[in-house]
Amino acid sequence: GMRMGVEQLVQLGHRKIGMVAWQDDATASYYRRAGFAQAMNEFGLSVSEDLITYGFNEEAYGRRSFYQLYNLPEDKRPTAIICSSDLEAIGVMNAAEEHGVVVGKDLSVIGFDDVPMSQYLRPSLTTLRQPIQEVADLLVSMLQTRIKNKPIKERQHLLPPELVVRSSTGPAPDS
Repeated sequence: GMRMGVEQLVQLGHRKIGMVAWQDDATASYYRRAGFAQAMNEFGLSVSEDLITYGFNEEAYGRRSFYQLYNLPEDKRPTAIICSSDLEAIGVMNAAEEHGVVVGKDLSVIGFDDVPMSQYLRPSLTTLRQPIQEVADLLVSMLQTRIKNKPIKERQHLLPPELVVRSSTGPAPDS
Protein backbone atom coordinates (compact mmCIF):
# COMPACT_ATOMS: atom_id res chain seq x y z
CA GLY A 1 0.00 0.00 0.00
CA MET A 2 2.73 2.47 0.87
CA ARG A 3 4.31 1.77 -2.50
CA MET A 4 1.08 2.79 -4.21
CA GLY A 5 0.97 6.00 -2.20
CA VAL A 6 4.59 6.89 -2.90
CA GLU A 7 4.10 6.14 -6.60
CA GLN A 8 1.09 8.49 -6.71
CA LEU A 9 3.12 11.27 -5.09
CA VAL A 10 6.10 10.72 -7.41
CA GLN A 11 3.77 10.91 -10.42
CA LEU A 12 2.58 14.27 -9.07
CA GLY A 13 6.20 15.51 -9.03
CA HIS A 14 6.96 15.14 -5.32
CA ARG A 15 10.56 14.29 -4.44
CA LYS A 16 10.67 15.22 -0.74
CA ILE A 17 8.16 12.86 0.85
CA GLY A 18 7.74 12.51 4.60
CA MET A 19 6.21 9.62 6.51
CA VAL A 20 4.21 9.59 9.72
CA ALA A 21 4.99 6.11 11.08
CA TRP A 22 3.96 4.10 14.11
CA GLN A 23 6.69 3.55 16.65
CA ASP A 24 5.57 0.10 17.74
CA ASP A 25 6.85 -3.17 16.35
CA ALA A 26 3.49 -4.53 15.21
CA THR A 27 3.46 -6.29 11.86
CA ALA A 28 1.42 -3.55 10.16
CA SER A 29 3.79 -0.78 11.28
CA TYR A 30 6.81 -2.79 10.13
CA TYR A 31 5.34 -3.47 6.68
CA ARG A 32 4.19 0.12 6.20
CA ARG A 33 7.64 1.52 7.06
CA ALA A 34 9.36 -1.11 4.91
CA GLY A 35 6.98 -0.46 2.01
CA PHE A 36 7.66 3.26 2.21
CA ALA A 37 11.45 2.76 2.21
CA GLN A 38 11.31 0.21 -0.60
CA ALA A 39 9.16 2.50 -2.77
CA MET A 40 11.35 5.52 -2.13
CA ASN A 41 14.44 3.52 -3.13
CA GLU A 42 12.65 2.09 -6.16
CA PHE A 43 11.92 5.61 -7.42
CA GLY A 44 15.48 6.77 -6.73
CA LEU A 45 14.56 8.94 -3.75
CA SER A 46 16.54 8.99 -0.54
CA VAL A 47 14.92 7.98 2.72
CA SER A 48 15.97 10.61 5.21
CA GLU A 49 15.31 9.88 8.89
CA ASP A 50 14.59 13.63 9.22
CA LEU A 51 11.49 13.05 7.08
CA ILE A 52 10.09 10.21 9.20
CA THR A 53 8.30 10.74 12.49
CA TYR A 54 7.47 7.94 14.93
CA GLY A 55 4.50 7.92 17.27
CA PHE A 56 1.03 6.59 17.87
CA ASN A 57 -2.16 6.22 15.87
CA GLU A 58 -3.63 9.50 17.11
CA GLU A 59 -4.81 12.76 15.59
CA ALA A 60 -2.58 14.63 18.06
CA TYR A 61 0.46 12.68 16.86
CA GLY A 62 -0.36 13.70 13.29
CA ARG A 63 -0.43 17.34 14.42
CA ARG A 64 2.94 17.05 16.16
CA SER A 65 4.36 15.32 13.10
CA PHE A 66 3.28 18.17 10.84
CA TYR A 67 5.11 20.71 13.01
CA GLN A 68 8.20 18.50 13.28
CA LEU A 69 8.36 18.17 9.49
CA TYR A 70 7.30 21.75 8.73
CA ASN A 71 10.00 23.15 11.04
CA LEU A 72 12.75 21.57 8.95
CA PRO A 73 14.80 23.98 6.83
CA GLU A 74 12.84 24.91 3.71
CA ASP A 75 15.15 22.97 1.39
CA LYS A 76 14.53 19.77 3.41
CA ARG A 77 10.83 20.27 4.16
CA PRO A 78 8.56 17.67 2.54
CA THR A 79 6.06 18.67 -0.13
CA ALA A 80 4.06 15.52 0.64
CA ILE A 81 3.40 13.38 3.72
CA ILE A 82 2.13 9.81 3.72
CA CYS A 83 0.67 8.56 7.00
CA SER A 84 0.25 5.12 8.52
CA SER A 85 -3.41 5.88 9.20
CA ASP A 86 -6.19 8.27 8.28
CA LEU A 87 -6.35 9.48 11.88
CA GLU A 88 -2.75 10.68 11.71
CA ALA A 89 -3.41 12.25 8.29
CA ILE A 90 -6.34 14.17 9.76
CA GLY A 91 -3.99 15.55 12.44
CA VAL A 92 -1.47 16.58 9.76
CA MET A 93 -4.23 18.28 7.75
CA ASN A 94 -5.63 20.10 10.81
CA ALA A 95 -2.20 21.43 11.83
CA ALA A 96 -1.43 22.45 8.24
CA GLU A 97 -4.67 24.41 8.01
CA GLU A 98 -3.97 26.13 11.34
CA HIS A 99 -0.56 27.14 10.01
CA GLY A 100 -1.95 28.50 6.72
CA VAL A 101 -0.64 25.61 4.60
CA VAL A 102 -3.18 24.61 1.93
CA VAL A 103 -3.48 20.82 1.76
CA GLY A 104 -3.71 19.62 -1.82
CA LYS A 105 -1.83 22.69 -3.07
CA ASP A 106 1.07 23.56 -0.74
CA LEU A 107 1.27 20.09 0.80
CA SER A 108 -0.08 16.71 -0.33
CA VAL A 109 -1.31 14.28 2.33
CA ILE A 110 -2.17 10.59 2.03
CA GLY A 111 -3.74 8.47 4.77
CA PHE A 112 -4.24 4.74 5.17
CA ASP A 113 -7.48 2.80 5.87
CA ASP A 114 -10.20 4.94 4.21
CA VAL A 115 -12.24 5.48 7.35
CA PRO A 116 -15.76 6.68 6.42
CA MET A 117 -15.12 10.32 7.36
CA SER A 118 -12.17 10.59 4.92
CA GLN A 119 -14.40 11.40 1.99
CA TYR A 120 -16.18 14.17 3.91
CA LEU A 121 -13.13 16.11 5.06
CA ARG A 122 -12.25 19.39 3.34
CA PRO A 123 -10.22 18.71 1.39
CA SER A 124 -11.26 15.10 1.09
CA LEU A 125 -8.46 12.71 2.02
CA THR A 126 -6.54 10.64 -0.51
CA THR A 127 -6.10 7.29 1.20
CA LEU A 128 -5.34 3.62 0.85
CA ARG A 129 -8.55 1.65 1.33
CA GLN A 130 -8.33 -1.60 3.23
CA PRO A 131 -10.34 -4.47 1.66
CA ILE A 132 -12.42 -4.93 4.82
CA GLN A 133 -15.15 -7.04 3.19
CA GLU A 134 -12.57 -9.46 1.76
CA VAL A 135 -10.86 -9.67 5.16
CA ALA A 136 -14.20 -10.41 6.83
CA ASP A 137 -15.05 -13.06 4.22
CA LEU A 138 -11.68 -14.77 4.71
CA LEU A 139 -12.01 -14.72 8.49
CA VAL A 140 -15.51 -16.22 8.37
CA SER A 141 -14.30 -18.91 5.98
CA MET A 142 -11.33 -19.74 8.23
CA LEU A 143 -13.57 -19.84 11.28
CA GLN A 144 -16.01 -22.18 9.53
CA THR A 145 -13.11 -24.45 8.58
CA ARG A 146 -11.90 -24.55 12.21
CA ILE A 147 -15.41 -25.24 13.50
CA LYS A 148 -15.52 -28.28 11.19
CA ASN A 149 -12.14 -29.40 12.67
CA LYS A 150 -10.48 -29.16 9.27
CA PRO A 151 -6.99 -27.75 8.78
CA ILE A 152 -6.64 -24.22 7.50
CA LYS A 153 -4.55 -24.34 4.31
CA GLU A 154 -3.35 -20.75 4.37
CA ARG A 155 -3.13 -19.13 7.78
CA GLN A 156 -1.97 -15.76 6.49
CA HIS A 157 -3.28 -13.65 3.60
CA LEU A 158 -1.89 -10.34 2.44
CA LEU A 159 -4.58 -8.39 0.62
CA PRO A 160 -3.57 -5.29 -1.32
CA PRO A 161 -5.26 -1.99 -0.51
CA GLU A 162 -6.77 0.29 -3.15
CA LEU A 163 -5.53 3.85 -3.70
CA VAL A 164 -8.47 6.25 -3.46
CA VAL A 165 -7.43 9.60 -4.94
CA ARG A 166 -9.22 12.62 -3.54
CA SER A 167 -8.35 16.29 -3.21
CA SER A 168 -5.71 16.18 -0.42
CA THR A 169 -3.05 15.44 -3.07
CA GLY A 170 -1.91 17.57 -5.95
CA PRO A 171 1.14 18.48 -7.99
CA ALA A 172 4.31 19.29 -6.07
CA PRO A 173 4.45 23.07 -5.49
CA ASP A 174 7.97 23.28 -6.90
CA SER A 175 7.32 21.20 -10.05
